[in-house]
Amino acid sequence: MEPAIALEAAAKAAVYAGLLVAIGACAVHWLLLPRVAGDVDPDVAGALDRSIAGLTLTSAAIVFVATLLRVWTHSVSAFGMDESASVESLRTIALESQWGAQWHWHGVAAAALLAAAVANRARRTAAWPVASLAVLAFCIVLPLLGHASGDPVHVTLHAVHVLGAGVWVGTLAVVLIVARDAAIRLALLRRFAPIAMSGAATVAAAGLVMSWWYLGAFSNLWTTGYGWMLALKVALVGSVAVCGGVNWQMLRGAAAPDDRWRPLIAIEVVLAVAVVLATSVLTETAHP
Repeated sequence: MEPAIALEAAAKAAVYAGLLVAIGACAVHWLLLPRVAGDVDPDVAGALDRSIAGLTLTSAAIVFVATLLRVWTHSVSAFGMDESASVESLRTIALESQWGAQWHWHGVAAAALLAAAVANRARRTAAWPVASLAVLAFCIVLPLLGHASGDPVHVTLHAVHVLGAGVWVGTLAVVLIVARDAAIRLALLRRFAPIAMSGAATVAAAGLVMSWWYLGAFSNLWTTGYGWMLALKVALVGSVAVCGGVNWQMLRGAAAPDDRWRPLIAIEVVLAVAVVLATSVLTETAHP
């Protein structure tokens, strides 16, 4: 892979990672915590919600910084490493190029998400609804710099695909990060299955349609670079799904915390990170 493409893919991966965690934080707040209200002490639930708000701020900051960084990485692609950091090059990319016209929406959405996350962390009134709307807005503008650009239907389906991924693996990441107590983590993970399945189903349905759009012919799956990368992503997503299914079966029958399911959950998270990296490369690869 060329260094310029690798840089663009890395910046995009950071955007995806931060956004998926932010989506997961909203899903835990709105969907998961209410499911365990009868199993978790209210004070503990409140502490979890505050931790989730803090994690949302961290993820929003990552999205914001990575969004700004994308101007430089795109400048590297356009002008080369030596000229990429000059004021003129950055100004051309951000303010005058067609790419920059779409990136402006990313910048606005990233700033709005960061501001909403700051308000949320400060426990402002209506902060969670505003932060959730900001997350949704970024999902909508995210495909504007990619294969879906210029087609509202494609943009919508891409946004749904990202939302599903966030509800699935983003929620899992949030639970593993904020739930330090084993019993609380078990309670959350046992209620996570319906949420995970809905997110996974959304990812699969939207992914199949987009794959058909961009792949063109089935033979392109093994005869083009895009097809090879798409096949790798599908294999990784399938592996995450298998790990998730096994984890659900183990957790469903667990009466108390134990160590049997931890290795598989760790593998599931590692595979999910690999999916994010594969996606960032896939979106930088020209489709047939």
